Amino acid sequence: MNQFPRVAILFFFILKAHLSFCQELSHYQPIKIDTTNVDVLKFIDANFQINKDTLTLKDTTIRSIIIRQCSTRVDLVKDFVNDGDLYHNSIFDSIVRKVASVIIAANPIFKDKIIVLTSRSLIPNAFNLGNGVVVVNMGLLSQIQTEDQLALILCHEMAHDYYRHVNNSIFSYAMKRTDKELKRKIKKTLKEKYNVNQKLEALLIPGILEDMKYSRMDELAADSLGLVLLSNTNYNLANAIKVIDILDDIDEEVRKNLWSSKSTLPARRYPRVQLGLSMRKHLL
Repeated sequence: MNQFPRVAILFFFILKAHLSFCQELSHYQPIKIDTTNVDVLKFIDANFQINKDTLTLKDTTIRSIIIRQCSTRVDLVKDFVNDGDLYHNSIFDSIVRKVASVIIAANPIFKDKIIVLTSRSLIPNAFNLGNGVVVVNMGLLSQIQTEDQLALILCHEMAHDYYRHVNNSIFSYAMKRTDKELKRKIKKTLKEKYNVNQKLEALLIPGILEDMKYSRMDELAADSLGLVLLSNTNYNLANAIKVIDILDDIDEEVRKNLWSSKSTLPARRYPRVQLGLSMRKHLL
């Protein structure tokens, strides 16, 4: 079992206390260190260019929406880098990069295709932005107990990238934005006098339910492939799956804070790693 270095955990709690104090100040700014990672910027720019070059859609409107969404994603990562929101050459991102490199070495399909970033955000989350970018927040890293558990989370997010789930969702969004028949039905419904809300629900709810179904399928697929990726390494699966209980505890904390009138948590920006129920089903 690979335990995190004690000095890293001790240093994190010192840093966390400092950030908690700083956030009470109106003039709070993120701590600036040398985070201008040229390799990160080159990586995301190159992948974005590949996306544009291989996008063969004839519909210029759909193409424009997709490129705009992908461009926004690129700008987000650039903001992370340029605003000092990422750890670079620190003990924290060195741990994350070490685990990621072990996974990639054991799964060569990801060689030169994945970059894993460590965010200063204290929100306990990790996520895949698509195009080979995985982000782990310090808020989650601080609650993970072993490298095995971190490895399972990274494998799950890499699996999302392998299946292009984020890119597929962008494509799906663009298709719905340009669905002329749906727009025509909505406009027609809005002009009616009676039961407008019910009729709009009848039009829109099936699409929402379909999105939810595909979201669950995506998570199930990421869980399945994530386990395969982890099994190709020497990380301990029995210890790794204990992270599911940690994620459950995070969920419970979120629920309590969302119901608390004194909550200061940014609810809309407090997502969780979607790893758990489907993973349990695979392990039964």
